[in-house]
Amino acid sequence: ATALLTQLLEGYWRGLQQPLHFFAKPAYKMYEKGGGANISAAELAWNNDFYGAESDRFEHQLLFSEKDVFNQEFFELAEITFGRMTALSVDLIKD
Repeated sequence: ATALLTQLLEGYWRGLQQPLHFFAKPAYKMYEKGGGANISAAELAWNNDFYGAESDRFEHQLLFSEKDVFNQEFFELAEITFGRMTALSVDLIKD
């Protein structure tokens, strides 16, 4: 728990200094089913989610229009934030 919390706090502090390539809705959708990373679910949330695509948000267009949004940083932060949490919950359900 200490190591995971340390990683989350490091990401938080880094996010206070520069925009992070982390988008909560696509990251959550990627791990929602608990079966590992599902990039197509993340892309769906980014491009045309029912409640509004993340790519349509002004701040995302301003900061990330020229960049690959699903880069290594996105996958690392998504794994830290949701991947381990959903893997843990699946393990608890199985037990």
